[in-house]
Amino acid sequence: MGTRRNDIWIAGRGATLLHFDGNTWIKQTPPAGDPFVDFLGVSGEPTAGGQVYVSATRGKLYRLSTPAGTLVLESSGTTLPLNAVFAVSRKDVFHVGDFGTIVQSEGNGWRALTLPGPVPRDGGWGASAVDMYAVGRSGTVVHYGGEHVVAADGGMPDMTPPGDMAKPFGIGFPCGADKDCPAGKTPVCFTQDFGNVAGAAKVPGGYCSSACNTDVDCEPDGICLDVTGVGAFCVHTCGKATDCRVPDYACLKQGGCYPAAAVFTDCDPTSGDGSCIVTGPGSPGGCLRQILGSGQTGRCEPECQVGIGTCPDIGNFKQHCQVVDTTGTPGDRWKGPICVGTVQSPVPDGQPCLDPLSGSYSDEVCADGLQCDLKGDKKCHMLCMPAPMAGAVPDGGVAAGPCGLGQCTDYFGLFQTPRPAGLCL
Repeated sequence: MGTRRNDIWIAGRGATLLHFDGNTWIKQTPPAGDPFVDFLGVSGEPTAGGQVYVSATRGKLYRLSTPAGTLVLESSGTTLPLNAVFAVSRKDVFHVGDFGTIVQSEGNGWRALTLPGPVPRDGGWGASAVDMYAVGRSGTVVHYGGEHVVAADGGMPDMTPPGDMAKPFGIGFPCGADKDCPAGKTPVCFTQDFGNVAGAAKVPGGYCSSACNTDVDCEPDGICLDVTGVGAFCVHTCGKATDCRVPDYACLKQGGCYPAAAVFTDCDPTSGDGSCIVTGPGSPGGCLRQILGSGQTGRCEPECQVGIGTCPDIGNFKQHCQVVDTTGTPGDRWKGPICVGTVQSPVPDGQPCLDPLSGSYSDEVCADGLQCDLKGDKKCHMLCMPAPMAGAVPDGGVAAGPCGLGQCTDYFGLFQTPRPAGLCL
């Protein structure tokens, strides 16, 4: 992108952003905390010295005030990839992305525009703030005239692609053989079972995927998730239930489409204070959302005592106790300690809690008895109790007590609740 020969920008994988000042290409400093984000598009205001805007994977968008400035992450309101960006002025910046996503700048924020259909948008251009075009797959062209987005038909050339080019493709799309799946580093069609592993989740209509290590391997339609225990695979990106092939597929809370029949739900995460009764044992628990949508979209997980070894393993499935706060999701209610799954290579005390799959910091990667300080140094720290627990831990193990080093802080705001727990800082 460039508006003059001494002001040219290029964006690419690995948060790469290059600026040419007429003599030298200069690489911009990547955004802190996003080591695995990929930049997909870049555009700048047409006036000299104007701001630069970058679209990226996972719905991330950035603003840069000057070539020597710092990339600032802004909230787009979506987790879907934003594939391109076009700036007309500071108040009229358009990012376009998957499933017909278009977000427009309003000067101090972003708003979504409603599009006629879920076709991915892969590019955009505009002559003014009331004359914008977005293009997508299967020859799709839409036009924004200032108030509404409409399909561009009358007066437009026939852009319908011939033959098989018009067929849908990409991560998560239907398939009958590997040749139907061009996306990913190692494209594969799951014809009957997810991962093509006998006994795994059934995949109605087939499911295009690929083995992966990070989200980069799944661009532009997917993210990398290990949801089967047989390895990490690309799943289709989703931001709401209808982004998936309903009713056969559900949108997991992690943002990927997965066979709905394989996702167990037994509670409503928006009901009461989030408390529930665990199916089977009948013990008290907390309702944790599993899929996006309304109604019975959560699973009741058992409450636990923070400490080490306080959650029993279920067969080969290892668990540990962590504080889970679901109230960041609008309507969800649970906040307290819950037994959660342990990752294969948990992060020890004092080390960064970076999830290698998503490239973001997460509680889920910390070892038993630890939790991530997501509001501070983004490292794993010991969980603690404001006072020693009286009596034995119901499921065994050693209950957390006051901190040996540091102070037991009311990090989660639970000291005055029936489920007191803190973090050693």
